Amino acid sequence: MNIAIFTDTFLPRFDGVITSILNTAEEFIRRGNTVRVFAPRIRKNQDEMIREYLPGLDFSLIPGVSALFYPDFRVTVPVTPWVIRELKKMQADVIHFHTPFTMGMEGILSSAYLSLPLISTFHTYFIEPEYLKIVHLHRLPGITRFGWAYSNFFHNMCDVTISPSQYTADELIRKNLRCPVRVISNGIPLRASRDLSEEEKEEIRRKFGLKKNVMLFIGRVSVEKCIDVVMRAAAKIFQGRNDTTLLIVGDGPAFEQMKELAKEMGIQENTVFTGGIPHAQLIESGIFEISKFFVTASTSENQPMTIIESSMFGLPIIGVNAKGIPEMISDNGFIAEPGNEAEIADYMQRLIEDDELHKKMSKGSIRKGQEYDIVKTTDQMEKLYEVLIKKVKRQGKRRRISLKTLYKILGKR
Repeated sequence: MNIAIFTDTFLPRFDGVITSILNTAEEFIRRGNTVRVFAPRIRKNQDEMIREYLPGLDFSLIPGVSALFYPDFRVTVPVTPWVIRELKKMQADVIHFHTPFTMGMEGILSSAYLSLPLISTFHTYFIEPEYLKIVHLHRLPGITRFGWAYSNFFHNMCDVTISPSQYTADELIRKNLRCPVRVISNGIPLRASRDLSEEEKEEIRRKFGLKKNVMLFIGRVSVEKCIDVVMRAAAKIFQGRNDTTLLIVGDGPAFEQMKELAKEMGIQENTVFTGGIPHAQLIESGIFEISKFFVTASTSENQPMTIIESSMFGLPIIGVNAKGIPEMISDNGFIAEPGNEAEIADYMQRLIEDDELHKKMSKGSIRKGQEYDIVKTTDQMEKLYEVLIKKVKRQGKRRRISLKTLYKILGKR
């Protein structure tokens, strides 16, 4: 099978969307398929970084201009004839886009021209106020309604839209999406947590400047992640003990803002900001193995890869009752009400002090992590691709449009 993936965000940046794409691409390649990613060119040395991370991956990088509103985000021209040539050359069987922006439109128009099955994945609630705050659009009247109409426009072009969580699948239907929705979880290559000695654990703590009990957050450091709520909950823990660190791994537009907040709260001695750590390096760093639990207060999540990976390593999870998070937490952690820092602090305290509870929830996380095995999720994706490929072939050239029509849609360059 020859699979073409279109995404507006890609290496060397790392986020949940990129991790999901890479994990599935790697598993498809392992099974003998060809995968080519079409993404914006972000940096000059981007090619080398992609080859180093996933040697078997084919890719085409499209020139673009900075979007200004977000670091490393590029706006590309959504009609590029050489992309069509590349798709013909690779004999693409299916097109799958992961972001509803210019590269997503490139995938839509390419599938229409070549009469290829088209799949999308709804990863991010970019049209909700939590994300709109980043670009200062959240106060515009009717912006959320417009955002959902915009999102539906992209996904309604598809044969199937994939949702990683059942909550989001139901939400898409409530928001009048007409395209069929299929739930397929994000996947990860399963691996066991390493049994580190106390000396090895202490060495990792020294390297990052951590105390005995590590409360872990991993993700984009941005306002929609509600990291300030986690910090305020952690501050309550720090009042009663001096053996605990809040470890924040990641980078983003609110990085300096969060560091300044830690100083204002007087918790900078107990809060460590590592900045961004390359994904492969993070997995091998020992950070998961020395952490007590993973905590997030974000209300904007669909199905975060960081919770999946933390579960795989056996970390209990503290999350909030919002969007797709409750589906990921059962006997492996706690669900607090959004914004309730006192409740989050109580759960933090219990997991630090109660060894039996921690051990029980750690085992629950390991069981939960098995549900996200990349082999299982890719099996589901592969079957979906095969069904759609056969369906489109039976229907023939029903969606084929000319290049002239493509240029009429968006204006000839």
